[in-house]
Amino acid sequence: MLIRAIRLTSCFVQVEFGPPGTSLSIEAVMEGIRDDNSFFYRFSGGYFDVQGTWGGPDGMRIPYPVPFDVLEKLRPGQTKGWFATTYLDERLRISRGNKGSVFVLKRSGGYWEKEGV
Repeated sequence: MLIRAIRLTSCFVQVEFGPPGTSLSIEAVMEGIRDDNSFFYRFSGGYFDVQGTWGGPDGMRIPYPVPFDVLEKLRPGQTKGWFATTYLDERLRISRGNKGSVFVLKRSGGYWEKEGV
């Protein structure tokens, strides 16, 4: 799968993939600070967003098929983890997840203008 961009906000991560206008948004709740470079999170929901030709004139939002709250009750800890930043500059963040995944995250265009920095 080719991933074009990932955007991290306070509540969710959005991964754009496949044809332009297709993305997966996974919602997560921050549950505390692990140390100076990492934080704890819990997945809480998500959806696929399809725009353009595949999504029709108004686009289409499809729920992500994982019931995170139910999964957490059945298998405690399964929806939780931590995310550690190993490199950070104005355009790029490299991070590692608690299960060993490495994420290369690029700020979305216009980020600094939106933040007023």
